[in-house]
Amino acid sequence: MVFHTATATKIKPLKFTFELMKNKKGSFFTMTDSNTRGLIGEVLKTENYDKLRESDHWARFEGFGFTTPNPDAIGARGQGKFIFLAASKDYSMYYDSLRKDGTYRLGATQATEVDCPMLHWDGEEGRSKLKELTDLEPLSKTGTRIIIVNPIKELTDEIKNGDFIHAIEETWFRAIGKR
Repeated sequence: MVFHTATATKIKPLKFTFELMKNKKGSFFTMTDSNTRGLIGEVLKTENYDKLRESDHWARFEGFGFTTPNPDAIGARGQGKFIFLAASKDYSMYYDSLRKDGTYRLGATQATEVDCPMLHWDGEEGRSKLKELTDLEPLSKTGTRIIIVNPIKELTDEIKNGDFIHAIEETWFRAIGKR
């Protein structure tokens, strides 16, 4: 499933792709945006979240339970990623990003009852680790991909019967239109 959105001022249109796949390393459901700037910013430790800059997108994605001055802002509470973890039989996901400056980074997490540690690999180490863990190719276009490991049956059924795409069509574009 591929969605395209663009404005007349953009040279390359944003592309968002959903893919359900299986290979020798397992089953995966990926969500990828292309022709975006990728998750910019540094990897931050939890104790530094109070110093987040607006541009710290990587840290905002990884953060849990922090707030922004605007409680209605997208990503204001740092908890949305839990839906990705809940969609995995293993409560695990990978995420990789290729930034406009050519920086590549891979992240991983697996939720447990008491923790959700974040792991990171940069550059060639990240590319190699992604291949080792998933047998997927690293991103070749700027953007970000979320990789749900061993997606739950409810998700795969919804994708296969078409209900997933219908739900996206009904809700996703309205949320973008509000921005």
